[in-house]
Amino acid sequence: MIAVDLGAERAALCQKLGADVAVDAQVASLSGVVGDHTGGHGADVVIDTVGGALFEAARRFIAFEGRWSSSGLPVGRSRSCG
Repeated sequence: MIAVDLGAERAALCQKLGADVAVDAQVASLSGVVGDHTGGHGADVVIDTVGGALFEAARRFIAFEGRWSSSGLPVGRSRSCG
């Protein structure tokens, strides 16, 4: 499991809680990290609880026919998957 969060402390907590890889989205290329750890395949499943900029980034690293689950949006924002 690759966990993505904002900030080094939060990413470290993700790893402590069991993530195989924890990424600080403020300093790392998410597409690069996901590509490196999946052999270029991409993420089979994305669970998005943030939306916004991370939604845009995750669109670049989800695998072909990958699954997406979104469970929240920042206040005042909307998005369309179409």
